[in-house]
Amino acid sequence: MVEDSYVSRKRSLSVVVDYDRKMYLFGGWLINNEYTNDMFILDTINLSWSSLNATVPMVNYGATLLPNKNIIYIGMVMSFTCTDKWSIKKTSGPSIPSKRYGLSVVLGLDGKQVIIFGGKENTIIDPKKSLYNLNINTFEWSIPNVSGGISKSRYYHKAHVIGKYMVISFGMGYNKSIESDILLLDINNNNEYKWTSIFDPSTPPSPSSPFLPSLRPSTNPKTLSRITPAAMAGAIIGTLFDVILLSFGTYFLYKWNKNNQNKKHITRTILIPHSYSNC
Repeated sequence: MVEDSYVSRKRSLSVVVDYDRKMYLFGGWLINNEYTNDMFILDTINLSWSSLNATVPMVNYGATLLPNKNIIYIGMVMSFTCTDKWSIKKTSGPSIPSKRYGLSVVLGLDGKQVIIFGGKENTIIDPKKSLYNLNINTFEWSIPNVSGGISKSRYYHKAHVIGKYMVISFGMGYNKSIESDILLLDINNNNEYKWTSIFDPSTPPSPSSPFLPSLRPSTNPKTLSRITPAAMAGAIIGTLFDVILLSFGTYFLYKWNKNNQNKKHITRTILIPHSYSNC
């Protein structure tokens, strides 16, 4: 089993798992409310920890793994120091999101952009300014065209890509008595995203989406289901994935992966801060 005494107890961080089944835990708040810039890496195959220092402390950020094996972090930067260990990318564009925290980040279906949703400033983000695309080749921001109504923004939520949907779940900043805990954003068409209450598991992502797994078609391809706890069980499970990995999943990952070691990859990290400094 893993010796968890190697890692200090933290909160307000995100977990990213790479292609080699290595789990990256970056930054976060310590229990004494100090923020950190350390990176702990758990090899879930060999059940061993390693660590390195990052360039900036971050908390309440969003993170996702990119096709080039980089990890991109977007969100609340506590300070900014230039080093040669991390790549700091300066972003641009006609529509740059405001400084925010508690947001979510997912990789788009085409593998060429990341999508951020929600977060919080001093107040809750305006719904019209809650959704942005970041081109990971040019590092330019844009606001996507969205139909189907505007969902109220939220923060401290989770987001995962399931099939052709960005599935946003739980969080804060919305009325739980009248609003759904689960939001569905159809991201299959880059020219126009669509908010929907219909989850169609029979429709996989477009063929130009090689970076993300699609859901297996249902027995009846005409079957559509509105959002219900049963229909969205997969989304909820995905939302809890981070917690499960941190709390209970390490041993089972080891048992499942010990005979499936593939070619090793190198994972680098890109930070996308919302404030900049000249180096």
